[in-house]
Amino acid sequence: MPTQAKTAQKPHKRRKKGSLKEAKLRLWAAIERTSSLIESEEQPEIVLRAVHALAQSVSAYVRLNDAHIGEPVSTAVAKQLAENLT
Repeated sequence: MPTQAKTAQKPHKRRKKGSLKEAKLRLWAAIERTSSLIESEEQPEIVLRAVHALAQSVSAYVRLNDAHIGEPVSTAVAKQLAENLT
């Protein structure tokens, strides 16, 4: 029986490694969607969760951006976020 189970399993395909640019694009898209959810949602529990998710995403975006560029750009990102959220 164990030999049949081993032969029935499919080999795992390796995923292509993503780039920092792709990760930044996906994070930014998540930030924009979360921001629009906060503006349109009326249930306080969902808004609180979205705000938390937004804070986590922005933090990750800033760290990725710093790693990608090689120098801190936190103030520029914060300014851009402030402009997009207002």
